[in-house]
Amino acid sequence: LSLISGDAQAESSRLNIVLIVTDDEDIAAHAFMPKTKALIEDQGTAFENFFISYPWCCPSRASILRGQYGHNTHIVGNEPPWGGFETFRKLGLEESTIATWLQGAGYRTAMVGKYLNRYVPERDGVPPGWNEWYVGGNAHESYDYLLNENGRMVQYGSGPEDYLGDVLTDKAVEVIRTSAGAAQPFFLYVLPYTPHSPSVAAPRHKGMFADAELPRPPSFDE
Repeated sequence: LSLISGDAQAESSRLNIVLIVTDDEDIAAHAFMPKTKALIEDQGTAFENFFISYPWCCPSRASILRGQYGHNTHIVGNEPPWGGFETFRKLGLEESTIATWLQGAGYRTAMVGKYLNRYVPERDGVPPGWNEWYVGGNAHESYDYLLNENGRMVQYGSGPEDYLGDVLTDKAVEVIRTSAGAAQPFFLYVLPYTPHSPSVAAPRHKGMFADAELPRPPSFDE
């Protein structure tokens, strides 16, 4: 017999959600990423017979945001008229996403990383549904970039402390640190830029794999 009210039970059952989506990372890379393997792969679930419905950047991210196939979102490319951020917004798809749904259900929402192809931080603002927003533009060299931080433009430089992957990690950790333990559950969506090209390594990692050999299976350089 539970002595907790129904409302309190419903509140406590709303778990925090952290969704991390990497771009162009394969499972073979984990041989060189022992921390990632130990913390995520070894403690998680591997889907050994998994298929993506539309293996391209913008259509896949649109499907994550909307819970629909590409032929339903009509985002089937990375640039207009077939896709890209402009088409996603023009079709009104931003008005109803996982962010607006969870926010409407009482979650605090936060996004860190890259959004949709062709999103421009200084031009396109913060979409509906996001309480916190730390998002940059298209792929770049991981230095000398601009982030839209909750509607405020922040320029980063070329020092080791400006390395994009580390800055985004710090933003995500801070969201968790400030949200964990609060009565309101949170949803954190993290999309790093690497290992997608240009795949710039952090200064502390340069040269770590100088002696590694590039695998050359039958599909190499097809």
